[in-house]
Amino acid sequence: MREKRPFVSLKFGATLDGMIADKNGNSKWITSPESRKFVHLLRSYHNAVMVGIGTVLKDDPLLNVREVETEIQPKAVVVVKSLKIPVHSRIVKERARDLIVLTAQESLFSYKAGILKDFGVTLVPVYDLGGKLDLREGLELLRKEYGIYSVMSEGGSKLAWELLTKDLIDKFYFFYAPKVLGSEGVPMFEGGVEIENAFNLEIFHLQKFGKDLLVKSYSLRLIEEFKDCCH
Repeated sequence: MREKRPFVSLKFGATLDGMIADKNGNSKWITSPESRKFVHLLRSYHNAVMVGIGTVLKDDPLLNVREVETEIQPKAVVVVKSLKIPVHSRIVKERARDLIVLTAQESLFSYKAGILKDFGVTLVPVYDLGGKLDLREGLELLRKEYGIYSVMSEGGSKLAWELLTKDLIDKFYFFYAPKVLGSEGVPMFEGGVEIENAFNLEIFHLQKFGKDLLVKSYSLRLIEEFKDCCH
């Protein structure tokens, strides 16, 4: 409420060396069935599940809850500047009326925008800040216009890095599988800083799922704000 945007969680399933896919972009399956089932439970806790266009093109996801029961399916949110989302993708064909696309304002005048609207997809124009969409504005619009108060971001690495550098992530769920892919894999975050500028988190819970380890963290910003009431 204070930030005027949804509470944002970030979820990644990764190897011990921090890779979310192999050198060919394949990520099925890094984590265990137990971890994947818990992710569906996490989805049911959020109003929306958000990904970048790269995840849509590579995985063709539905971004819905399947492994556990839920009364209300979360909205699907895709971040894409130029509406490269395929009209034949599963998320458009099967979840068009639950799909919200954050895109550049000029994309709304394209032929593709008309097609997506005819399917029932909601297109939300967001300002372009130096070649990248203003994610803070996009999140604020999700809350203000569509009543979305919690979002779980599930990738990819470009979107995750943008959210991290803009201090838009409140809670982190890192599922680590006991596997190693090496330096040619796809990292969790596409970007980097020097060690003195590292993004520090507060680990508050560890949990096993099958052979995997879940590391739950909050941003230091939240820890500092609520240290007097949450011990």
